[in-house]
Amino acid sequence: MSYRVVEDMSRAGRRLQRSVQFSGMTSIVPSIPRVPSRHIHGMGLARALDVGQVASLFRPRPASAECCFTAVSTVVPSGTLARGCEGRQYTLCPVGSFHTSAISWGRVKTAPLYKTIVSDIREEVKQAMGQFMQQNLKVEKKLAIQIINNSPDYVNKLVEKLKATIQPHTNLNLMVREVLAEAKFKGVEPYFESIGFTPQEIEKVSIYSRSGLAGVMAKVNLIKSIGIRPEEIPRVVTINPRSLSNALKSQEVKVHYLRQLGLSFDDIRKLVVSYPKALSFGLKNGSLPLVDFLRSKGVNNSEIGKVVVRCPQLLTLNVERKLQPAIEILGSVGITGSNLARVLVTQPSLLRRRLGANIEYCRKLGLDAKPGVIARLLVTCPNFSEDGCKARMSYLESTGLTKEQVVTMIIKNPAWLSFNVESSLSLKVNYLVNVMGRSVEELVTASTFLTMSLENRIMPRWTVLSAMEKVGLLKKTYSLSTLVTWSDDYFYKRFVDKCPKEIKKLWFAPSCAEEDILPKDQQPVA
Repeated sequence: MSYRVVEDMSRAGRRLQRSVQFSGMTSIVPSIPRVPSRHIHGMGLARALDVGQVASLFRPRPASAECCFTAVSTVVPSGTLARGCEGRQYTLCPVGSFHTSAISWGRVKTAPLYKTIVSDIREEVKQAMGQFMQQNLKVEKKLAIQIINNSPDYVNKLVEKLKATIQPHTNLNLMVREVLAEAKFKGVEPYFESIGFTPQEIEKVSIYSRSGLAGVMAKVNLIKSIGIRPEEIPRVVTINPRSLSNALKSQEVKVHYLRQLGLSFDDIRKLVVSYPKALSFGLKNGSLPLVDFLRSKGVNNSEIGKVVVRCPQLLTLNVERKLQPAIEILGSVGITGSNLARVLVTQPSLLRRRLGANIEYCRKLGLDAKPGVIARLLVTCPNFSEDGCKARMSYLESTGLTKEQVVTMIIKNPAWLSFNVESSLSLKVNYLVNVMGRSVEELVTASTFLTMSLENRIMPRWTVLSAMEKVGLLKKTYSLSTLVTWSDDYFYKRFVDKCPKEIKKLWFAPSCAEEDILPKDQQPVA
C-alpha cells in the first residue's frame, strides 16, 4: 500500500510537466522518475522522507507563500507522517477512499490534512441524510433535499462528529444512517434551521417537537395559512413553543372559531404576530369563555371581534380569577351598564391593568374629591400606572408648579398623563416659556395645552398671532385657555382669514421664518 501511495503521486506529477497556475503561484514540474521500491521501509508505511522527496520536486515561486501537497488519489494509512517542502509536519488522517487522481496545492495550514477533502465527506453525508429522511421519515425527495441544502450548520455538526470515528474503507453512507438512527433523528432540527431559526431558537423549540417532522411541518403550514410571513415564523413559534405540542385539529378549530367571530385572516395574522399565545386559548363546549363573558356585560356580537383584536391577551385570561374582579373594580368608580360595555369595546386593555392599586393611588392624590374623575382618568389613560404618574408630576413640579396645582391639572383634564415627558411634555413646556413667553402657571387652567400637537396646532396658532401682533393687527392678548380650546375652523375665521396673504402663509407653513415671509416694510425691527 505504501509503495502505491508514492508511486501514485509520482505518476500524477509526471502528468504536470509544464508550467501551471495554482492560486497565484507557478510551479515548474520537472520530469519525475519512478520511485524505486528500495525507498519503502518497514510495516508497509511510506517514510516521511520518501514523501518529502516527491514534494521537493515541485518548486514554488520564491515570492509566493509556503506550499504543501496532498495526495488525494488513494487511502493514506493512519499514523503516516509527511513533511511538506516548508518543513511543517502533517498527520495524514484516515479519511476513507476518494478517487480524485491529482496532486492538490494549497497554502500551509496547521490543521489535519483531511480538511482538504472535507467537502467530499459533506456531500456523502448530505446524500446519506437524504436517503434516511426519505426511507425512515417518509419525506419526499425534493423536500428532503431542500431541507438539507438549507441547513448547513446541522450538516457541518454531523460531519465534525463523523471525522473523529471514520476508518479507511468505511461505508460512510451506512455510518451516517447508523448515527442518525442512534440519535433518534426526526428531522426537526435541520427543518427549523432551513426556515430561518437560530441555534438558540432551535434548542428552545425542539423539546416541544415530539410529534416529529410531519407534525411540526403541518403546524408551521397552518401558521403560514393565516398569512404569517416567513420571517415572522421563528419569533411566533419561539415565543409560544407549546403550540408545537398541541394537536393540529385543535389549532384548526381555534382559527375557525376566530373567523366566526368576524375576524379576517389579516386580523388573525396581526393577532398572532402581536401576541403569539393568542391560539393557546381553550374552548369550553365549543365556545370561548371570554365571548360569553363579554355578551353578559352588554357587548354586541358584532363588536366582540374588535375587542379580541384590540387586546388579544384577553383570550388567555381566566374569567373568574381575572376578568370578573376587574369588572367589579371598574364598577366601584362608576363604570357600569352601557358605559361599561362602551369601555370594554374601546379600552379592553383596562382589564389587564392593576386596577386596584391604580385606583387606590388616585384616591391618595385626592382625585376622588370630584365624582367621575378617576373613571375619566382610567378611560382616557388606559396605560395609567402609579410610577408613570409620579414621573410626570415630578417633572411639572420641577418647572415651578406645586403638587396641589398639578393635581388640579389632573382633575381638570387627566388626558395629559398619557404623554411622555421627554418626547412631548418637556418640548411643549419649553415652547410655552421660551418661545411664547408665557408663564408655566397658565397650564393650571389650560392643561389641554399639553395634549395638543406642538407641530400641527400650537406652533401654527402662535406663529400667526405673533406675526399679527408685530404688525399691529392684534388688539388684545388672549389667555392660553382661550387659544387652546378654539377649534381650527373657528381660529382660522377669527384670525387667519382677516390677515394679509403674507401672514396667511404662516398658517400653512409654521416652520418658515417670519423674515422669509413677511414683506420688508412689515418685518419687525431688531
